[in-house]
Amino acid sequence: MYPFFTVVEASLTGNEQYIHFSHQGGDAPLSLVQFGWHRTKSGYGYGPMVRDHCLIHFIASGTGRVLASDMEYSVQPGECFAIFPHQIAYYESDHQDPWVYYWLGFEGAWSIDLMRSAGFSHELIVRPIIDSEILFSTLQQGIDLGMHADNALYFSGLLRQALHHLISRPAPMEERMDTVKQKYNPLGNEYVRIVTSIIETSYRERLSVNELASRMGLNRSYLTTLFKEHTGQSIQEYLIEFRLQQSILRLQRANYSVKQAALECGFSDSLYYSRLFKAHYGVSPRAYRAIQEQNEEPKNNEP
Repeated sequence: MYPFFTVVEASLTGNEQYIHFSHQGGDAPLSLVQFGWHRTKSGYGYGPMVRDHCLIHFIASGTGRVLASDMEYSVQPGECFAIFPHQIAYYESDHQDPWVYYWLGFEGAWSIDLMRSAGFSHELIVRPIIDSEILFSTLQQGIDLGMHADNALYFSGLLRQALHHLISRPAPMEERMDTVKQKYNPLGNEYVRIVTSIIETSYRERLSVNELASRMGLNRSYLTTLFKEHTGQSIQEYLIEFRLQQSILRLQRANYSVKQAALECGFSDSLYYSRLFKAHYGVSPRAYRAIQEQNEEPKNNEP
């Protein structure tokens, strides 16, 4: 119906509904990129990622935190947070009281100025929503309409209504500063936590440093340097050590062969695995297995 709105992706499930449009490019003053709603799961996290457009999340219920520009923000119901283009950010729902939020993504010649007019900056990305029930009712009408290309123009109107709502209802600065936790180290710690989390849940897969950096939207060299500074190990060293530790747990089970332990822990070459194992622990996997079996033999208690 609207040739200038091309749908890239859409989803309609019980806990998440969204629609993404292709970038229009050119010199359009304001263009809708995405619109959605999400009832997040406990501890749901997204990022760290870098976006090429503006993004605002409107928190309807629940709590969570946002990390950006070397700051940590606690975001509560009735507040919203913004992410600028090319700004590295990570956000996460609370484990006990996860977020339910709406979001709008947009771009265009006016987008940055409109973000600033709405009260956002790179240093202060969270603000209260004044008369939030009005805005949430407006956004919900868009969700109720359905995630279809036929409604693209309506969604584009929602973007303008939401921005107008924020700009016409500025939040007092003292309220905004209450949302900021000043005591926070640079995002490096969070990047390290995320890398280790990915490794610990995906160590069976073929993982590379390039892939990890790509997932996080970071330069490979920057990520490896950061990881080494915080852990004293390279990412590759941490990955190998974790895989070896997991393989030991398998070798302690009688029904696991050395080859099975190697393959299940991400080592495609059992000979390479054996060399690494011996270099780390001083014995080969087979010798370690034999020691375990010997220790498990029942003791003869007769005099």
